[in-house]
Amino acid sequence: MSARILGILTLLLTLLAAPAVAAPTAEPPGRRDPSVPGPGSYLALVDHGTRGDHGVEPARQRLVLVDRDGTQHVVLSRPAGGYRTMRLVDWSPDGSTALLLTGREGHQRAITVDVVTGWSMTTRVPSDAASVVLSPDTGGLLVAAFGDRTGEPLSLVARDGTRTRLAARMTGTLLPSLDGSTLLTNGAHWRARVMRVLSATDGSVVRRVAVDGRCQPVRWWGGDRALLTCGADLALLDLATGDFRRLTSRHDAGDGDLGHLDARRIDGGLYVQVAGGCGEQFLGRRERGGRVTPVDVPGAVGNVLLLGGTRDRLVVQHAQSCEGAAPRSVIARLDPATGHERTLVRLPRSEDFGAVLAHGERQPLGY
Repeated sequence: MSARILGILTLLLTLLAAPAVAAPTAEPPGRRDPSVPGPGSYLALVDHGTRGDHGVEPARQRLVLVDRDGTQHVVLSRPAGGYRTMRLVDWSPDGSTALLLTGREGHQRAITVDVVTGWSMTTRVPSDAASVVLSPDTGGLLVAAFGDRTGEPLSLVARDGTRTRLAARMTGTLLPSLDGSTLLTNGAHWRARVMRVLSATDGSVVRRVAVDGRCQPVRWWGGDRALLTCGADLALLDLATGDFRRLTSRHDAGDGDLGHLDARRIDGGLYVQVAGGCGEQFLGRRERGGRVTPVDVPGAVGNVLLLGGTRDRLVVQHAQSCEGAAPRSVIARLDPATGHERTLVRLPRSEDFGAVLAHGERQPLGY
């Protein structure tokens, strides 16, 4: 055998003995360096465009993950305008999945986004959908259809479009549990002084808990407790014990307090999101007896929105008000006792936050 043939055979044997190398796989579109969401992080939709009388008219939108220190990670970026404009409506409690909606009523599309990779998938929303959030298992959609005096029909829509009707109807708002096993909503009738716990699988009533007034769920308050709006005030309901306790009391609307929407407790007390005239929102503090007094936030021009709170600090958002005040969009950590703010994110004048959601919380279904 010639030396040349021997060399070729040796080379072939070497290649056959070498370990196989896998072919490169295509990465999902929009993949970025992973920044895993965690406690204290926020997911925000940012509108970029020309500022008008009612805020920025978006020509482009970004879905942004904001870390505890204010570092931003762009998850998704798309052109906007008209029916292409996105709305951020939900974020799974584990931080993995975001839900955005586009289109007009009856012709909506749902965009589910992997927050770590930026990979997205678009599915059609049922034409009769009035409101939509992620289904409790985050594998599809939980949909409330337009209803009548008996309430809004509920259904689960899988990713392949399969629709499963749930047994109960919704007459206000509905809040999925953090573990995805149940749904919390009010009574079947408008005047019913009860909260219903529904099975997330079929919508059947698991149990009823009496409350003092017509109440709606806002969000979870740790453990089995839920924060409720009852009329113009806030209350806490412990589903495990049935204990119902009012947190606030609106004594006089003459000071601009038209109702309480949300609350956060920190070391310095209970702070409240207050509804004012013309859709304005401001920050208040609960005093003894349940009365809420306004909190001065130096430098705040428009709305002050309550996003979260830990220890002795609140996390707030500065946003445009309905009266036309147009501040720079800001997320800041606020010491309400001193009024001192540490800015985490300040957007350019050509940008506004569309929605900001806190990690680990469920968004209610409904209005």
